[in-house]
Amino acid sequence: MMRALMMDFATDKQTLDINDEYMFGKSLLVCPVTQPMYSKKNNQDKDAPSVEDFSIVKKAAVYLPGGTGWYDFWTGEMYVGGQTLLKETL
Repeated sequence: MMRALMMDFATDKQTLDINDEYMFGKSLLVCPVTQPMYSKKNNQDKDAPSVEDFSIVKKAAVYLPGGTGWYDFWTGEMYVGGQTLLKETL
């Protein structure tokens, strides 16, 4: 059910070193956000904007393996594989 990208995209050499994305099922690419994007006011992480300040939008990089087209689940926009996108995370 969950597979490393290199299992489905063996011809794309960039997938060999990706350890923060995976395939879920046959067609869903998952790139979880694992770093805090926002913090509470008294949090130790001084670089993260506070939860109250939603005017600052953080972005995370996601690599789309080559050899196929990709659709954004939320917008329906199509992307060509083999590129890295910066997507907003809220």
